This record gives sequence, structure tokens and C-alpha cells, in this order.
Amino acid sequence: MNGLTAAAEKAPVQFTSWSVIVTPGTAEDPLTELEWTSSLTSVGDEDVLNNELMVGGPDHPFSHETVLLLEEPFGGGFLMQILLDIPPYADVNNNGIDDFYDLSVAVEGIDSEGVHGDENGDPVPFTAIWYREAGQSVGFVSMSFPAFDLEFSHNFYIFQYSGEFTYDRSGNNLVGTLAATNIVNPDDWFSGPLTVQVVNTNTLSFTADSWDTSLGFDFTILAEDYDGRVGTNFFSNWFLEDGYLTTSEADYVDWFMTISSTDANGNGVLDLVDTGGTPPQRPSLAIRRTAAGFEITITGTSGKTYWLESTSQVSTTTTWPDHQVVTMTSGTQVITVPANNTSNLFFRLREI
Repeated sequence: MNGLTAAAEKAPVQFTSWSVIVTPGTAEDPLTELEWTSSLTSVGDEDVLNNELMVGGPDHPFSHETVLLLEEPFGGGFLMQILLDIPPYADVNNNGIDDFYDLSVAVEGIDSEGVHGDENGDPVPFTAIWYREAGQSVGFVSMSFPAFDLEFSHNFYIFQYSGEFTYDRSGNNLVGTLAATNIVNPDDWFSGPLTVQVVNTNTLSFTADSWDTSLGFDFTILAEDYDGRVGTNFFSNWFLEDGYLTTSEADYVDWFMTISSTDANGNGVLDLVDTGGTPPQRPSLAIRRTAAGFEITITGTSGKTYWLESTSQVSTTTTWPDHQVVTMTSGTQVITVPANNTSNLFFRLREI
């Protein structure tokens, strides 16, 4: 006899670096019309130009930082630490993803502030302007340094992998494999085991140690932190030992993961966290006239709290002035409402 097993389930995943890739840029000296170049190295080594604008440390208020290698037209150069904000947080489509990292949203000439040190180590301000078209992972950033009278033009990239979490259910655990591919380089991928515990419909917990990569080395996971749910997206932060294996140093270590879900069966619970429990029930009313007034039977979800509202007249401008709070102690609850002097009374129920 042939046995039947449930097909594995899938959920789309995005794995995005909090660091920003900023490729080398150029600036024309307004006096000599000769060209300067600038390159980024988050490890502070001119031999490791990894293009990383990394997440800022706790010792300053800026979102990001790096070291800039400035090279003069005749071959000289020097390293200079910079602290720089990316554009301020915004979420125009309310999906929980910062618009700067949300590739479906454009970044339209947004200013940000930064500082660099002078010869005495004192902070000197500079500015950046960011542009990126909707649907694109690559954008353009202009960094203006008044102290040098130079404005550098750079391309920047959102460093992101896109893929799927394929899993089977074991009680409240989703046990499976995460597989994702670099959105600009299909030869760059990672894959490995991931277990997700469904704590409740809004909260997940993750277990993963390492993932294989296309380079033959592992992404080693040092820490993860669940960051909440917005709509159909579940967010978590991940800290890797080394997130960019093509360089000799540990870099691009801070990431966030977005797992998205749908509600295919329309039961009010997202598929990812639908562990087979009883979904919240749509409340209903049954009303019976009695000698003392009205007997109202409420059917709903135990533990939910509702407004029971009434009015003697219903129209498009009805304000429903009379109400009382009802907290369900079971799936069905009976409320008695005394009679009033009107011949008709209308009731409705609203969740608080």
C-alpha cells in the first residue's frame, strides 16, 4: 500500500546586508581639472578595498562608517575615516522594509550628513545625495567634501540574496532548508539548514549554525535576533562571521532577513505560522426580545474584547451612542440589555 506524505511548504525570503556596497568614485579638481579617485575600505587597509560602507559603531550617532582612500592625480593618497548617515528611515508602502533597502521603492535625491577628520582629528562636515530607481539594486551617490572642494560620484548597491525557505512541519517547528541567490550575480548563492519555531502568530525563533556557499566556504552564523512582524513580513537580524568571502578580512557581517507569507486558506492566520490551532472566529450576534428587554447571545473568540453598541435609528450618519464593553470568557456569552422607551433598537459588535 502506498503512503501519502504532505508536500513541503515554501516561503519567499530576502537576505539583505545592512552594509552598502559603494564602488570607487571620481572627482574633478576645479582648479587643475585633474581627476581624484576615492575608494572604500571598512577594514582600514588600502590593500583591501572592499567597497563597504558598514554599520556604524556605538561610539557615534551616525548610521554607517568606513575608511576612504583618497588618491591624488599624481599617485599620492591618504586614508580618512568617515561617518555617514544613509537616508532617514521611511516606509511608504507600509511593508516594514526601510525604503532605502526596499528595491520596489525609489530613492529620489535624498540628502544625508556625515563627518570626516581633519589633520588635528577634529570632525569636518560633508554631505551625500542618494538616488536609486524603483526596481533597481544599483543607485548613485554624490559625496561632497567642502574641505577639499571635491565632489565624488559613486555607484552604490543594495547587497541582497533572494530565495526560498522550504520546510516541513513538526509540531510548532518548521524544519527545512534556506536557499538564496545574489540578485545581481546568479553564480553567488548560499544554502543550508534552518529551523523556525512558531512561538505565536507574530513571533518566530530561529536555529541555524552555518550555510554552504558557492565559494566552497561557509557562512558561519554568530547570532540572530527576531525583530518582529509587519503585515505579511517577518523580520530578523543576523550577524555572520564573514558575509563577503571574496576578501581576506571579515566584512559585511550585519544582515537582516525577511520571510514573507500568505493566507492561502483564508482563515485569518498567515500560512507560515498556521500550526493548525483554532483561528480567531468572526463574532456574531443573536438577539431575542424578552419582557425585561433584550437577550443578546454573542458568539466570538474567548479572551477577545468587543464594544456592544446600540441605537434606535440607523442611517449613514448614525453615531451609535450607547455601548458597553464585553470581554468574552468563552466562545459564547449571553448579555441582557434592559428595554428602553423606543419601539426599535439596533445592535452591532465591534472589536476593540
